[in-house]
Amino acid sequence: MAKTLRYQPVLLDLAKSDWRDLGRSLTKITELDAHSLEVQRVGIWLFNPERSAIVCEELYLLQEDQHLRGTVLYAKDYPRYFQALEESRILPAEDAVNDPRTSEFAEGYLKPQGISSMMDVPVRLEGKVVGILCHEHVGEKREWSPEDQEFATSVADMVSLAYTAAARHRAEAALHEKTQELERSNQELESFAYVASHDLQEPLHSIIAFVDRLNGMKTAELEEKGGDLLLRMQRSALRMQRLIDDLLEYSRIGLRKGPMERIELKPFLAELAADLEYRLNESGGRLEVAAAPDVSADPFQVRRLFQNLIANSLKFRRPGVAPLVKVSGRVLEGRFCEIEVEDNGIGFEEKYAEQIFKPFTRLNPHSAFEGSGIGLAVCRKIVERHGGTITARSVPGKGSRFCFTLPSAGKASTAS
Repeated sequence: MAKTLRYQPVLLDLAKSDWRDLGRSLTKITELDAHSLEVQRVGIWLFNPERSAIVCEELYLLQEDQHLRGTVLYAKDYPRYFQALEESRILPAEDAVNDPRTSEFAEGYLKPQGISSMMDVPVRLEGKVVGILCHEHVGEKREWSPEDQEFATSVADMVSLAYTAAARHRAEAALHEKTQELERSNQELESFAYVASHDLQEPLHSIIAFVDRLNGMKTAELEEKGGDLLLRMQRSALRMQRLIDDLLEYSRIGLRKGPMERIELKPFLAELAADLEYRLNESGGRLEVAAAPDVSADPFQVRRLFQNLIANSLKFRRPGVAPLVKVSGRVLEGRFCEIEVEDNGIGFEEKYAEQIFKPFTRLNPHSAFEGSGIGLAVCRKIVERHGGTITARSVPGKGSRFCFTLPSAGKASTAS
C-alpha cells in the first residue's frame, strides 16, 4: 500500500505532461520511472518497421544521470525473448540470467552490464506491440512486487500516450502547414491570373487594333503605312510570346523537382560568367565573386536564379557607368548560407522592395528597359522552393543589393 501511494503522484505528474515534444516526454518518463522504482537502467525500445529488431529510443542511467540511445537488438539473435514480448502483458524476471525468456541476453548483455533482474512491459498501440519499456536492475537479484508491476504497466501506457499525442501533433502541424500553403497558393494564383491576363491582353489588343487599321486602309495607304503596322504587330506578337514563355517558366518551377546537389559556387559562377560573356562585354560590365560558400541545391534552378539577378544588374545600369556586380556569401548558424548579389545600377525606391518580387511588376516603362517583369518573381520562387528567403535593399542612383538564403552543403535539403 505504501508503494502504491508513493507511485500515484508520479503517475499524476506524467498524466499532466505536455506530450507534443516526444524527446522531452521520453526523457521525463524514463527519469521518473527510474527514480520511483529505484532501478539503475530504464529504457524505451521500439520495433523497426520490419519488426526484425528493436531500437533503443531512450535509455536512462540513474547513477550516471545520463541518457543514451541507438542500440539495436535483432530478433534472430533473441527469438525466445521476442516471442515472449508478443504473448505477455509483462515480463518480470527476478533472475534474468537464468529466466528462459531473458537468458539469451546473459553473456552478451546482462553479465557485462551487471544486470541481475529485468522487468519489461510491452508498449502497445491499438492492440499491437510496438515497443518495450525495459527496467534493468543492477546488483543483487530483485523481486518485482505487484505494485512495482502495476506501476510499470501504467508507465508503459504513458509511453503509448506520448507516441500517440506526438503523432497527432505532427499530423496537426502538417495539416496546418498544408492549409497555409494552400491559402498562399490560392492568393498567389488569384493575383497571378489577374496580372497575367492584364499583361497578355495588352499586346493582344495592340495586334487587334493594328489589324483593324489595316482592314480599313485603301491600297495606296497600305503601301505607305502597312509595313510599319506589320512591324509593330510583329513586335507585339513577340512581346506576347516572351510573356507566355516567362509564364511557363514561372509555373514550372514548383513542378520541376531536380536533385539537390553540392554546388561549389565559385567555379559555378565562373562558368555562368562565361555564359554571360556577351552581355558583360556589351554592357562593359564586370562580375566579381568574393567568399562564396558551397550550397546544396538544384543546379538548374540556382543557375537560373543567378542568371536573372546578374542580368538585371547589367540591364538596369546607370548611363555612362560600367556595371559592376559583386557576389559574396557566408554560412549562417544552422543549415543555411546567406548570399548577396550587389550592383552599382540605377537602384529603386525601397518602398517597392516587396512589390518587385511579384509577377509582371515593372518599375520602369517598356520603352526604357525590355522584359516581362517576371524575372525576380522567378528568383523568389526558386529560393522559396529551397526553403530560403530573398530580400532587396536599394538606394536610387547608387545600386541594389539582393540577399537570399540557400541550404548549406553541410546539410541535405528537404525541399521538394
